[in-house]
Amino acid sequence: MKILVTGGAGFIGGNFVHYMVNKYPEDMIVNLDKLTYAGNLETCKPVEGKPNYKFVKGDIADREFIFDLFKKEKFDVVVNFAAESHVDNSIKNPFIFTHTNVIGTHTLLETAKQKWGEGSENKFVHISTDEVYGALGEDGYFTEKSPIQPSSPYSASKASSDLIALAYKETFKMNVNVNEMDRTTDVWLTQSEAGSELVGMMLKDIYSGCKQKNYDVTVFISGTKKPADTTVALVMSHLSPVMPS
Repeated sequence: MKILVTGGAGFIGGNFVHYMVNKYPEDMIVNLDKLTYAGNLETCKPVEGKPNYKFVKGDIADREFIFDLFKKEKFDVVVNFAAESHVDNSIKNPFIFTHTNVIGTHTLLETAKQKWGEGSENKFVHISTDEVYGALGEDGYFTEKSPIQPSSPYSASKASSDLIALAYKETFKMNVNVNEMDRTTDVWLTQSEAGSELVGMMLKDIYSGCKQKNYDVTVFISGTKKPADTTVALVMSHLSPVMPS
């Protein structure tokens, strides 16, 4: 199997690349990144030289380049982490966010549709952000049924890319998942806090409340787990039907 990971030189995308290269040595992982301010090839140093890893520099919004890459590599799966990020940057230069996040995602989806065909079982996982829901409401949480209320050019561009991805799923029956991490609550603790009776009682209340809303709860204890592990786990839940256990 050949898997395209876009934005794989970023922090979360890089963690996903590490996981996939090491977990699935029989599958080829192609890391596509434009290497803007958010991309750093040092992230991928641990997997460089491995036979099932390849890095390609390029822009997901370049239609001709993406079409040729799909034609050459014949991808079976796409995981799209690539995006312009940071709200402040989107206020300074909103156009580049529309170009990459909207046009880039659309380019990937359209190319995948042309190469795979409508109704294909090939998997396309699109990574979003909880920023698309705007500010927390009175309940203090989001669900998949919460209305989209983007409040910056960044969140608006990500919301737009989500809707395009979902439109391709409904219209062309593509096997698309949009991962917004909105059902996950992360709790961060130091080693000493983890052993506190009071913290234990608070965690029990958090866990109970989140389970009522069908949320997942992940507790991070300093020095025991990487922050990006949550996203990797969520993406793998979407890929599990097409990946060996």
